[in-house]
Amino acid sequence: MNENHIKPLDVIALEIVLGGDHGKGAFRLAFRAIVTVTSGTMYHCDYGGVAYVTGKDTPDVLEAAIMDWLTTDLEAINSKKVVLDVLQDGNTACAFVNTDEEVSGSRHCHSIQHVTIYNTGDLKWMAMLLGMVDMSSEWCIFCMLHKKQWLENNHRKGNERTIQKIQELAAEKNHEQQV
Repeated sequence: MNENHIKPLDVIALEIVLGGDHGKGAFRLAFRAIVTVTSGTMYHCDYGGVAYVTGKDTPDVLEAAIMDWLTTDLEAINSKKVVLDVLQDGNTACAFVNTDEEVSGSRHCHSIQHVTIYNTGDLKWMAMLLGMVDMSSEWCIFCMLHKKQWLENNHRKGNERTIQKIQELAAEKNHEQQV
């Protein structure tokens, strides 16, 4: 925002695009922050890095390497308001708050109620986020059938892979890890 001289009061929307991929011995995680202003113009800035993950990029390896902080950060972005304010040096600062009472900014202060988060990546990245190990070759992305099941002739339609089902499986996995 600073490099484009965007004023906090001109911001009407904030969006984050998240993507990940593994290749050439490293896992890459990248973000794009998109700022839309009152004129309809959209500005973006890319952030990214490489996490050297040895071995195969399985959900367990990625969970140990990045998922704790990634989950915490994405939950904060999704559940909190964003406050944009101009500091004394003229730069814009960004903070995540739960309530308007936490905002004690200047007259240039502006609150964005919700940041929209998009996720992009190859099929394997998307599948790992859904907790589907070896998805690209072993699972149907639309239903709960395993490859052995959907390769059979005249197989029955599998149970749909829904957000609710994914949440149930995640809760089961967390329970198993605690026991």
